[in-house]
Amino acid sequence: MEFRLASPPFPNMESGGTSLVQLQGDKKSADYALFDATPGMHAIFRKYPTLVCEVAYAETSAKLAEDCGRWIACSLGRILLAVGLDITLKKKINKEDLPEISAVFCNFWELIGAERFDELPEGTLLDTLIRDDKFQKQAAEHTGYPPSSSFFCISLLGRQKSSSAEGGKPVYMKYCAEMTASHQVSSVSSLISYLSHIFSDCSASSKTEGHRNSAPSSIPQSSSGTRKFCRPLLAA
Repeated sequence: MEFRLASPPFPNMESGGTSLVQLQGDKKSADYALFDATPGMHAIFRKYPTLVCEVAYAETSAKLAEDCGRWIACSLGRILLAVGLDITLKKKINKEDLPEISAVFCNFWELIGAERFDELPEGTLLDTLIRDDKFQKQAAEHTGYPPSSSFFCISLLGRQKSSSAEGGKPVYMKYCAEMTASHQVSSVSSLISYLSHIFSDCSASSKTEGHRNSAPSSIPQSSSGTRKFCRPLLAA
């Protein structure tokens, strides 16, 4: 099953289709991606979509959660929203029957925070998606646990400025991704309508807070309340 839109449904958006994107530790291709084409956009963001969509009906809900969490936590905060469409199919009575949709849940994943480290904690795995809930240790060794609603990834952000030949000390960042909302939708048109509302909020906020047209300089606040996906985020 493919998720396709005839054209981007939002102003200043360009369809990236299933573009291959370089994440921390790996490359990944979404089922669908939208790139922000606002004039004056900082070059660092042109390589990364603003929004990615992942669709799951053959894979598990746990795998879908991992995919969405990876887009957010392993992109150095450059991807602002991952939408996971979790599709449940009705059981077939006969093998010849065409699949019927039982339910579609639209899950929204966002970056909820970032933490800086000047020294890497012992035993830390760099550029690795880590489950961040009460089942973290058990799920790493056994299957059957519910999908995670939060992940994190620790990556090398860069080095501090220094005049020495060896360069400055490394700076590491921990990026935390969380599923901030889950809604049952009846159709793709319902999904587009909901996303249009989100981006209208973004468009309004960008007039007062500034768009992603300059190098990011601040950690995003909690996603509670109105979502504003045009905020500058931490990135190298």
